Amino acid sequence: MTQRQFYTPDELAAFLRLSGETIRRRLRTGETKGLRIGDTWRVPRTEVLELIGAQPLAALDAQLDERHE
Repeated sequence: MTQRQFYTPDELAAFLRLSGETIRRRLRTGETKGLRIGDTWRVPRTEVLELIGAQPLAALDAQLDERHE
């Protein structure tokens, strides 16, 4: 299983059953920590761990691996 270092807002939103815009709004306001690269946001693994914990994060990694196979 791949251990990603960063997640897109849409990947995180799908897992949390929120909209991508909700995650991007939290990033803009600073509620959620992230990196802005040009027009795109990336959420670091450490921030996702704080939001959802290690066990659900492993499930998210597995889900994303299945999509990329």
